Amino acid sequence: MVLPAIGEQVYEDFLKMRANKGQPPISREEFEKLLEYWYAEYQAAECSLGYAAEQLGLYQIDFIYLLDELGWKVTNI
Repeated sequence: MVLPAIGEQVYEDFLKMRANKGQPPISREEFEKLLEYWYAEYQAAECSLGYAAEQLGLYQIDFIYLLDELGWKVTNI
C-alpha cells in the first residue's frame, strides 16, 4: 500500500497526543513505520481502529483525527 507523505505538523500533533496520554515520544521514522503498519492492518480488517490506535499510544478519537488530517480513509469498508 502506497500512502501519501506524512507532514511535519501531523508528526507534531501525534507527539502532543501521545504526551496527553502519558506516552513517551518516538522518532519520526518510528512513527511513520508504525502508522503505516497499523493503518494497513486496519484497512485489511486484521484489527480494529481502536486496537490500531492503542498500538500507536493514542486514543481512538486522536487516531481518527490524524487519519482525517492526512486525508486517509477512516473506514475499512
